[in-house]
Amino acid sequence: MVSRQNLIQCCYLVAFMDLFAVGMLLPLFNRRGRELGVSPSILGVIGSIYGGLQFFSSPYMGKASDAWGRKPVLLLSFIGCLVGYFMMGITDTIFLFALSRFPTGILKHSQTSVKAYLSDITLPEERAGVFGRFNAVGSLGFIIAPIIGGTVAMQENGYFKVSLMTCSVYLFGLAFIWLVFENKKMKRSEEAKLSKNTEDIEIVDKSSQSGGSVTRRKNLDTQPDDLANKKQDSSGSTFSKFFSFLKIVSVQCILDLLLIRFVMSLSMLIYRSNFTSMLDYRYGIDAKTTGYIISYGSIAGAISGMSMGTIYSYVKSDAKMMTFAALLMTSSLFGITISSSIYTVLICMAPLSLSTAIMRVNSHNLMLKRIEPEEKGAVMGVGDSLTSVARMMSPAIAGFAQEVSVTGPCWLSTGCAVIGIGLMLASRRYKQTTEAGKKTD
Repeated sequence: MVSRQNLIQCCYLVAFMDLFAVGMLLPLFNRRGRELGVSPSILGVIGSIYGGLQFFSSPYMGKASDAWGRKPVLLLSFIGCLVGYFMMGITDTIFLFALSRFPTGILKHSQTSVKAYLSDITLPEERAGVFGRFNAVGSLGFIIAPIIGGTVAMQENGYFKVSLMTCSVYLFGLAFIWLVFENKKMKRSEEAKLSKNTEDIEIVDKSSQSGGSVTRRKNLDTQPDDLANKKQDSSGSTFSKFFSFLKIVSVQCILDLLLIRFVMSLSMLIYRSNFTSMLDYRYGIDAKTTGYIISYGSIAGAISGMSMGTIYSYVKSDAKMMTFAALLMTSSLFGITISSSIYTVLICMAPLSLSTAIMRVNSHNLMLKRIEPEEKGAVMGVGDSLTSVARMMSPAIAGFAQEVSVTGPCWLSTGCAVIGIGLMLASRRYKQTTEAGKKTD
């Protein structure tokens, strides 16, 4: 049996493999579409297929993870990636190119499944450090992969070769998960009801439920991620569950934050959906150089994430940091929009990565401060659903905007960021949060 610490390390490796494989092929997606003669608007619609399918499949895959255990869903996710990315590599028609997005859109929930597995085997006080390292290791995969994918893509039949390399990583990942991971499922202990602050959680190995041994770990989080997901996935369609969440008291307290998060997420997703096309159309950058630029952005993002603790120790206010991040994001996007040189884009990418890291962390912290602890899972589910909606909309919006102008998506992205700042200034509750932060400084 693999020890708990070794399982945590294995989760890090799976996260790396997943993002490394995706990072080789996905930056070439738009370029391949243009080679097949797809217009920017149709390419955007095809890109939206993934986000739309993810929006609908996420609750059901989460429910399957609770019912079957993490390992089967993780294996299913890797199988979906293997099939989808192989189809993407062999496609030579627009129809098959669009069809290749369905296996990954429906089944690819690998990062979520690994995080759920980590939450099952870690103590609450460990999770901040564990998830921080998890994100850092995953980001490392996206730093290396675009360079490799871009270099191989420059060769003859390079796109197909990159597809085979991606599938090879997922094939190895399938074998690794099958051999190393145990299928564990979280289960509430009856004794937990007697405790106010902590509860016992039984981590039951499903393969030995008929009479095997049971390992008990105390003081796990009173609201494990998988139990929170059960709250979200109880019944009804995705849309009905989403709107039923709006009736939760905590959600009503953070409507302004949810709206700000949605608008700012939409801004960044429109920018990212169009990024590789912008490099090609505006600056004539080839696939290899595009890989280096994406890796540079990933490095900037990783450094920004590691510097968050230091920055917060000086500011000590989530609201003020979020406002600063919004201003920095808007300025960076505007600089990229009006830039006439690729070097200006590279300069603006560094503060943009910093602002994105700040926005992601501090918007989450602000929501946690306002909501009731017992409603944490449901409220976070609403936020994730809104992000999925933005992810579904952004490729199509960027594609149609690019039909109008090469810089159209960048202008839209900048405009959304300006709207986000306007919402911050208009929200009375947000301004009260900012003022409260000043008083505590």
